[in-house]
Amino acid sequence: MKFIGLVLIVMLSPMGYSEPDWEDMYSFFIAEFENKAESGEVQSAYSGYALLLNHGLLKPSRKAIDLVCESMIEVVPIEEVEELEKSILVCGRERLEPWLADRQYLAWKDSKQKSVPRLKLPWWAKFRKFDGNVTIEFQVDKLGKPINIEVLAADKKILIKPSIEALEKTRYEPATFYGEKMISKKRKFKFSWVAE
Repeated sequence: MKFIGLVLIVMLSPMGYSEPDWEDMYSFFIAEFENKAESGEVQSAYSGYALLLNHGLLKPSRKAIDLVCESMIEVVPIEEVEELEKSILVCGRERLEPWLADRQYLAWKDSKQKSVPRLKLPWWAKFRKFDGNVTIEFQVDKLGKPINIEVLAADKKILIKPSIEALEKTRYEPATFYGEKMISKKRKFKFSWVAE
């Protein structure tokens, strides 16, 4: 899945804010970002306030923010849309390359599993020799808890509930981007149940 966030750019001058050629800057950014996203260099156009402040960027006009949000394809994670409206900052073309370079994939650290509960089937399931696999897709929130749980495949329906319960008890180290805790990308986990 390709993650793409759209950001518009304005030019800064010693005299203050000046209105740029929006269409030209917009096209340039999209082309540059898509190339980097396809090559794996960029995970997403993250709108982190602190990170952008480090580049000495300034807040745009309300018009610029509205245009960004209307044109947005997707920002990862989704909850960043609200932050984007408040803190998306803008820069001239001369700052665009280092800004993009800062958003390399290596800056993203995905969530890591911290604890795994013992898998436990109901007592009656053992007598009926239930076994099989359950594959689940989910994300990890900023507290390290699994969210947005979705069952992708299950050999037996009876195994779905205990698999979800086991996953909900599992804890993770949250994903981070430039040190900020984030909601993780979607990940998959396969539970293998064996009747003993």
